[in-house]
Amino acid sequence: MIDIVKPNKNEEEFIETAARLKLDGLVFYYPKISKHVTEKISTLREKTQLKIFIASSSTGTDVNLYMVEKAGRKDIEKKPDIIFNQEKLHEKDYLTNPNSGLDQIICRIVKEKKVIIGFAFSVFLNSNPTERIKLLPRIRQNILLCRKYKLDTAIFSFAEYPFQMRNLSDLRSFYFILGMQSLDSKRALETLQERIAYNEKKKKGLIIAEGVEKVSE
Repeated sequence: MIDIVKPNKNEEEFIETAARLKLDGLVFYYPKISKHVTEKISTLREKTQLKIFIASSSTGTDVNLYMVEKAGRKDIEKKPDIIFNQEKLHEKDYLTNPNSGLDQIICRIVKEKKVIIGFAFSVFLNSNPTERIKLLPRIRQNILLCRKYKLDTAIFSFAEYPFQMRNLSDLRSFYFILGMQSLDSKRALETLQERIAYNEKKKKGLIIAEGVEKVSE
C-alpha cells in the first residue's frame, strides 16, 4: 500500500517513517513541479527500495497523480485523478444538512469523468475541536454519497510531518467508524496504485481508448 504526504524539505524523514510502517511506497505532493523537485525525487528513488511517486495540482510528464484540493465543478471537468478535502470547500452548512462539497450533480460528473474522491486524514487531524464538530458530519455524508453513486475513493494521511502519518489499518478503522464499509475501505487503499499504474500505461501509449489497452506482442 502507499500513502500521500505533503513534504517540506523532509522527504527522507518521510521515507524512514514509511519503511517503519511497512508501506510499499510514497506519493509526495507538491503544488507546483520544478526541475529541483524532479531532480530531488530522482535522487531519492536511487536511495530507497520504496516506490516514490509525484502528485501535484499541476500536470506534467513527471506527475504521477493530478490532484485538486477543494474542487469546484470546473476543476472536476478537467478530469483530475483525485479531488480531496471537499469537506472544506464551503464555510457554512445548510440549515438541515452538511454542506460537504459533494452533491448529486457533482457526484454524477465525478462518476462520468472517473475522478477519485480522496479522504485526507490530515483535514481532521489538523483541525481544532470546533472545526471537527463541523467536519465529521461532512465526511460521513461524503462517504454515504460515494457509496450511493459507486464512486472510486482513496484514503491517505496527507501528512505534513512524518509523525502525522498513520498505519493504513488505523486509517481504515477511522473511516469505518464514519460509515465506510470494510470492503470499501480496503478498496480505497488500492485505488492509488491502480490509478498510478493506469497513468503510466497512458504515458507509454498502451491505452488505446477508455477501457482498451494495447496487447504487447
